[in-house]
Amino acid sequence: RARASQRDAATARSPARAVAALPFAALAKAISGGGVAALAAAMAPGQDLLVTFGSMALAPFLSSLLSTLVRLNVTSLVVGALDAELHDACITAHVPVLRIDGGAAASSGYFRKDYGAFKKMGARKARFLATLLAAVGAGGAGGLWVCDADVSFLRPPSTELAMRPSLAAADV
Repeated sequence: RARASQRDAATARSPARAVAALPFAALAKAISGGGVAALAAAMAPGQDLLVTFGSMALAPFLSSLLSTLVRLNVTSLVVGALDAELHDACITAHVPVLRIDGGAAASSGYFRKDYGAFKKMGARKARFLATLLAAVGAGGAGGLWVCDADVSFLRPPSTELAMRPSLAAADV
């Protein structure tokens, strides 16, 4: 039991510890060598990119999301790290990650209830998404799908969401 407890604690500290590194390794390597520009170059024409965000406080949620995406064979993703701890943990786990400039969190704690920090984080996320969209869209890639780290999908998100009749008028 002590060993299982230690393993569970280690998994909570490392996003994607339970996820095999191979599905994400190529994209992670490309990003680590050249950031957003390398990400755009590594994307195949028409390929969708799923983007999520988080700080180390959300690592257990992120680990769950990544595990689900691997099961669904969704491997084109990038994590926007809001703190250095999550950024380093993703690099160690070979998860594609980009540091969101300025880091919204002063620490790796949960800052949702700090309204000022939360607003700044939202602005940084919007700038980050605009940068990603400009780079990935210019390369002819497919869609940019954005979700929080605390979600889970039953099917690949592009298939599930793009086919909904209620979204026919939307740019999906």
